[in-house]
Amino acid sequence: MSLCNRAGLAVLLARFVLFCGAPTPANGNLIQNPSFEDTGTTGVTPTTAVAVGAGSQIPGWTTTLSGASGADNYIAGTNQTGDNWIPPASDGNYSVQLDSIAGTGNYTVGNSIYQAVNLTANTSYSLTFDFRGESVQQAQQAFLNAYVSLDSKGNVPQNASSLFYIAAANFQTPNSNGNPDSLWSHATLTFNTGSNSGLIRFTFMTVGGTSVDNTGGTDDNDISLDNFNLVVVPEYTHWAVWPVFGLLVIGVHARGRIWSVTQHCLKVIARYALFLARHASKMLTESCKWQPTPSV
Repeated sequence: MSLCNRAGLAVLLARFVLFCGAPTPANGNLIQNPSFEDTGTTGVTPTTAVAVGAGSQIPGWTTTLSGASGADNYIAGTNQTGDNWIPPASDGNYSVQLDSIAGTGNYTVGNSIYQAVNLTANTSYSLTFDFRGESVQQAQQAFLNAYVSLDSKGNVPQNASSLFYIAAANFQTPNSNGNPDSLWSHATLTFNTGSNSGLIRFTFMTVGGTSVDNTGGTDDNDISLDNFNLVVVPEYTHWAVWPVFGLLVIGVHARGRIWSVTQHCLKVIARYALFLARHASKMLTESCKWQPTPSV
């Protein structure tokens, strides 16, 4: 083989290494009806809001109620003004609000909305969604628990320390001191299924607590939700080591220009290996751990 041909082969092998080490493409969004654009039989329009209570009126989702006075769940159009405490949608034309209590009082288990998704064992996933408190008046922060659980049959999770959960986390709105929530917040929850597979349930629940009257109005622990996205975290393949051996063999037998090309390719490979190591370390540090629910 001529030096020119060997040089060309070295370049091709280097490209092959980079191709093999590239992240495997992730699947699309695994959440059904992620922004509630499929309104089903609710009858809602972009200019109205409809109370859906408990049940499966919203396609792909099931809702539950806290049992507190005036509790209800709503699907709301982004241009509606009748229920002005519900903010416009963050994505598309619709959002959902979990309204666990109307007025002042106490409740133990808040309203929830959930969906079961078929997941694969030993796979990392990333869940993101938008959340927001009331857009008119809310003197206390609103808290939301997100659960990734083994149960897909509709039982409302309550015990935060149970091995029942794959992952769980608490999120809270930034509003306080009587200020309405003016912006949507973005939440991220990354987890690995471990040995669990099949239907995994995703539950989003307002945290039980006390609704108080600090500003002359009713300050409820209400949460609006929108723009859910659940995807497989891209994984990097590691069998690119074999083409490296090919490059080494060419380097040993080559002379002159081919050796220079091979040295360059090996430097590229070393830099890419360092990148993979840093990516793996980042994924480990971002693994989800249970965060205690704050007192409300």
